[in-house]
Amino acid sequence: MRLAVFGDSHAEALFAAFPSIDIYWVGPVTMHRIGRYGIDSMLLPRWGFSRFRKNVLHDYDHVFLSFGEIDCRSHIGQIARSGGVDAVVVAEDLAERYVAAIADYFGSSSLPVVLCVPPVTPYSNTDEQKEIRERLNAILVMKCRERGIDFLNYLDAAPLDRGCIADGAHDDNVHFKPSATGFLAPYLEAIALQVVAHDPSYQRQPDRLQRYRTMRAKLKSRIWRLVGRSGSN
Repeated sequence: MRLAVFGDSHAEALFAAFPSIDIYWVGPVTMHRIGRYGIDSMLLPRWGFSRFRKNVLHDYDHVFLSFGEIDCRSHIGQIARSGGVDAVVVAEDLAERYVAAIADYFGSSSLPVVLCVPPVTPYSNTDEQKEIRERLNAILVMKCRERGIDFLNYLDAAPLDRGCIADGAHDDNVHFKPSATGFLAPYLEAIALQVVAHDPSYQRQPDRLQRYRTMRAKLKSRIWRLVGRSGSN
């Protein structure tokens, strides 16, 4: 059975020590962006995708999707305050568009598994952000159920301290250390119906082609910006 994860930097950190799972890290992308532009919008050469195969994720038996931490930490509260509405209103709209985008891409297949929004470290977390994350996860459960999409909440088994990643289990940034993510294995095995090994010592080889594509895309972007500026003068 082929398994993959598609998401932001938390996707990479959570699954880096699972050698049998392919990782598609698409940069610091928000749940909002997926909901607004769709999954297709992120299947770009800079992230290792072929320009001509927009259904590449359909090659897998299951694809785990991990987005939303950036939204909870940086955007939802700010949008709610600027719009004079409750954060729950913003979170519900966000979750609806995100899950709809997943359903649009995968159709009626049983491929997608939406992961809960991950926790962060205590010093990267406020009470407001923690509450927003909890509310968004609760809303995601309902939205996934409505569309028949699997939702995976691993928080009960994760090494947490008052809702944040416990000391010794984080990377001193906002992520779980790959060596501390063995708690995911039973959940993954229940979905895959096979052993999914967690190897804390596993080191993934860097994808040199993806690195080249990323550098090329950044260079092209800079060139276009320079061309645009010169054309406006």
